[in-house]
This record gives sequence, structure tokens and C-alpha cells, in this order.
Amino acid sequence: MINRIKDLPRQGVQAVQHTIDESRAARRDFGRKVIGYFGVAFLGFLGAIYISTKNVSSADFTNINSQSVVQEQSMNSEQSVDVEVQNAQYDLIVQPFYFNPIRGGVNCNDDCRFTRSNVRVLEDDYKTPFGPFWWDPSLNEGGAACPENMLGYTLEALLPNGEKATFYCFDTGGDIIEFTENGQPVIRIDILYEDGYGPDSGKIWNHPKTAEGYKLTDDLRLEARVIAQP
Repeated sequence: MINRIKDLPRQGVQAVQHTIDESRAARRDFGRKVIGYFGVAFLGFLGAIYISTKNVSSADFTNINSQSVVQEQSMNSEQSVDVEVQNAQYDLIVQPFYFNPIRGGVNCNDDCRFTRSNVRVLEDDYKTPFGPFWWDPSLNEGGAACPENMLGYTLEALLPNGEKATFYCFDTGGDIIEFTENGQPVIRIDILYEDGYGPDSGKIWNHPKTAEGYKLTDDLRLEARVIAQP
């Protein structure tokens, strides 16, 4: 019995040690499984981030490409319009005259500081020109009242002496019309010009002149073309 009793602790120890070893092995296996599971999950998470980033980058790249294509098409369109305008023929006939709001009367509306299209052209004293549209003979250019459907257009006209004049259609008026003369359409334009006369000056005209001194009178019929439009 003693021998058996002596053997029990050893057998018990062995049994316990065997249980501990199995328990440790089980924990190790469980730990490996947990680490493996989380490792796979972590790798999956990283993969998802990579794919998402790649998709966003691809989308951004696609958007950038799309914007570039649209921008390029827009630029090409604008360039083609510019080329068409620059190559336009002198297919218009223009009759030039002028108006001076300082004169008052038919030269302006109720408030002569502003044109019919509400552009300011005079200071508050009603005598001093204001703004960039007054005729500049050194440049042969200035603002003009044109038919209403031409507001925003820029016209280039050929003068009989070989000069060119540029008119910016910034205003309109009741007498500014297109009419037919000898079977041809003629466009009446009034150049904004300070002729040196004030109110009640009657029909005394001092027509605008070009850089070379050529008078722009209403008996002229000038070949013209549109060189810019809104």
C-alpha cells in the first residue's frame, strides 16, 4: 500500500504535468489561431484601405482627366471662334454718326450721365466725360450705340483712306437701327464723342476725326466686320 501511496503522488504529478502540458499546448494553439485570425483580418484591412485609396486615386485621376478634356474642348472651341472672328469678311455696311450726352436732348435719356443701357458716361457736373468709351482719335477706337441685337459686339471698319476704326457696341437707341439702302442692309451707329458743344447747340456738328484727320460723317458707308462678340 505504501508503495502504491508513494506512487500516487508521482502518478498524480505526472497526471497533473500531463494536463498542464496539454493545457499549455492548447493555449499555444489557441494563441496561434487568434494571432493568425487577427493577422489575416489586419491584412484584409490593409488590403481594403489600399483598394479604397486606389479607387479614390483612380476616381480623382479620372475626374482630372475629364476636367482636362472639358477644359481643352472649351479652349479649342474658344480658339475656333476666335479664328472664325479673325478671318471674318468685311460683310457689313456701317453708317457712322456720333452723339454727345453733354449736348442733352436726343443725345441722352432723362439723366444724361447715363446711356440708355445704363452705362455712365458723364461726371456729376454733366459736362465732364467719364469712362473708357469716348472716341480716342489716337487709337481710332471708341464706344458706339449700335442696334440692340449687337450690344457687346466689337466692329472693325475700313476707312476710304486705308485706316481702320474699332467701335465697341456698348449702347443702343431708338434711331440706331439697321435699314436697307440700294438693296443692301446698312447699320447705323453713333460714336460717343465730345464735339466741344454743350446744350442748345443746335445742328452744329463737329464730327469725330481719325488719327490721320479723316472725318467720320454720316454720308460715309464703311465696310465693316464683327471681330468680337459676347
